[in-house]
Amino acid sequence: MDSKLIPSSALKRKNILAFIFALLIFVYVSMIFFHFPIATYIVGLIILFVSYKLMNKFDFMDYMVKEVKSRPSEKISNIVMNIKGTLVSDTNKMLRISFSIVAAIAALVLFINPRILYEKMDDGYGVRYYAYGITNFTSAEIPSEHKGEPVISLRGNTFSNMYLLKKVVLPDTITEIRGQAFKNCFSLKEVNIPSIDSLMESLQDS
Repeated sequence: MDSKLIPSSALKRKNILAFIFALLIFVYVSMIFFHFPIATYIVGLIILFVSYKLMNKFDFMDYMVKEVKSRPSEKISNIVMNIKGTLVSDTNKMLRISFSIVAAIAALVLFINPRILYEKMDDGYGVRYYAYGITNFTSAEIPSEHKGEPVISLRGNTFSNMYLLKKVVLPDTITEIRGQAFKNCFSLKEVNIPSIDSLMESLQDS
């Protein structure tokens, strides 16, 4: 049996798995910019490895056995002839490579520049998360406004685990910095603190 031939139904399943694998690659590459704990990336690699193995797993004899078991009343010779009639070239490898490359490039393009995720608050917006960008791993600048409203808070873990971050520029509109906002930022050397007046106003209003 030509190893490059595969039943069309099996090829379809492998192609679906290749698409799912590409989505996992997109998610994993995107995760890099969100500076999660290292354990998260290790788990992600394990998931990718298992998915890769499942995607490549195909044994023609196992497939034959399953087909025979699913049609116990049919002659084996007829089942074999039916399967032979559905054999097509196994193009999954090329499709898998293409999907994976496109997924990785899409994630890199999406995060070519740093991205800020905001959380709506009563008096404005808080920075929920700051994501690295390919163009900048060492510094971060938070704007004073988002959608016409002031940026007033750094939520917990905003910059946590950003090991290469050296400088953070905050606007004077910031009145709150939650715990662990700078957790594990070992290279951080410079953070401008918002004006004392703005912080005092926040305390008086609370």
